[in-house]
Amino acid sequence: MGAEMTEGFISIDERFRTLEQRIDQFEARVSDQLAALTAELAGVKRGVAQLERRVTNLENQSVATNARLDSLHVDMRQRFRVLTDRVGAIETLLAA
Repeated sequence: MGAEMTEGFISIDERFRTLEQRIDQFEARVSDQLAALTAELAGVKRGVAQLERRVTNLENQSVATNARLDSLHVDMRQRFRVLTDRVGAIETLLAA
C-alpha cells in the first residue's frame, strides 16, 4: 500500500507541475496581450489628442469665418441701402 500511495503522490505532483506550467504559459500569453493592448491604447490616446487639437482648430476657424461673414453681411446691407437711395434719386431726376 505504501508503493501505491507513493505512486499516487507522484502522479498528483506531476499533475500539479503540469498545471503550474499551463498556468505560467497562460500568464505569459495574457501578459503579452496586455502589453500589446497597452501599446495600442497609447496610440489611440495620441490619435484622440490629435483629433481634439484639429477639431479645436476647425472650431476656431469656423468662428473666424462666421465673424467675417457677419461683417460682410453688414457691409453689403449698407452698400445696397446706398444703392437703393441712389437709384431712387436717379429715378426722381429722370421723372422730373
